[in-house]
Amino acid sequence: PAHVVKLQRLLEAMFARVVEVEDPARAREEAPGARLVLVPHFEDYAFLTPQDMAGDYFTVTIRYRLDLYSPAGERVDGYVFTGYGREKSGTFSGNTEPLTAATQRAMRDAGAKLAVELASQDSVQRLLAGEDLRPARGEAQQVQEALGSFGPPPEAPAAGQGAGPGEAGPAPTEGDGTPEAAPEAAPEAAPEAGQEVPVPPPAA
Repeated sequence: PAHVVKLQRLLEAMFARVVEVEDPARAREEAPGARLVLVPHFEDYAFLTPQDMAGDYFTVTIRYRLDLYSPAGERVDGYVFTGYGREKSGTFSGNTEPLTAATQRAMRDAGAKLAVELASQDSVQRLLAGEDLRPARGEAQQVQEALGSFGPPPEAPAAGQGAGPGEAGPAPTEGDGTPEAAPEAAPEAAPEAGQEVPVPPPAA
């Protein structure tokens, strides 16, 4: 396909040496001395005609995904780049020629973005700095690194542990040092009929 040929030419202009391999995991065997493995994918192709846009142009959108692997076959990064192109309908006599021209413009636009933006990717920056490529981080690792020293949220206290401020603690048990309330005195019974009632002596 035309986009494969264009990508091959572009990569040959960007890198000192380009070697095709069948499997990224066998890059060291098939291409000794390789520093990086690029796996391109054709993601999407969409177009609009002048009838769709109520205008005079054919527009095309092409999206590619480029997966980056280490020579050991570990995926280290991913990069999506999109190209846009358009061509006026009256430029050519038929309807297929302007669509083809818009497609070629979109392919050139995608190639230009790849040439400019690939070197700014984190994995490529590490490679240019002489560092080793590291495998792509999983979602859990990314969250942990984002939290930093804060760590994960605290878990709820287990049964038997102390309660926090504003929380009711467990009821005190016998022998835990909590003072007991003094029992109230029982009320005296009323005297029966005919029974003498002792009268305390007058105060001096």
